[in-house]
Amino acid sequence: MNTTSSLLVAILAPLLGAALSAWIRDASRARKVAVYSSAVCLAAGLAAWGAFVSSATDAPPAGSPGWPAAWLSLDQLSAPLLPLAALLWVFTSLVTPRGKLQRFSFTHALLLEALTMQGQRTLSCDPRNDFRQELDAPPARPPLHCQAMLAGMLLQK
Repeated sequence: MNTTSSLLVAILAPLLGAALSAWIRDASRARKVAVYSSAVCLAAGLAAWGAFVSSATDAPPAGSPGWPAAWLSLDQLSAPLLPLAALLWVFTSLVTPRGKLQRFSFTHALLLEALTMQGQRTLSCDPRNDFRQELDAPPARPPLHCQAMLAGMLLQK
């Protein structure tokens, strides 16, 4: 399984789990669906991380410029964060107390998990350009100018 298909499974598994848990009225069954879909998401995240490490490349594959490969890619920072975020969602579903099952929305939790998995992917195809604006933009005013004037007035006496 390559990185693109693993990322697609990691995003779609919580979405399918959310659709299933929305129709289930029993809270304990909705919890089981949430745990299973989060576990599938965790397995897909681990597979994506393993595929990224084995490929040892930062850029998406050049041979497949199709729809999924264009926006599903990992970088060195987000590759290990993907399974860690999925593990947090598995633990969230597992440790929800039985007394709170009726008030906890597993559908919303799974939708947020899908958004988290989608947000862990890289910001662009070239990670060197992500923070270029921060480096090129000059500061609006000199730093500490007002504080230096205030300290100078206090010390003049």
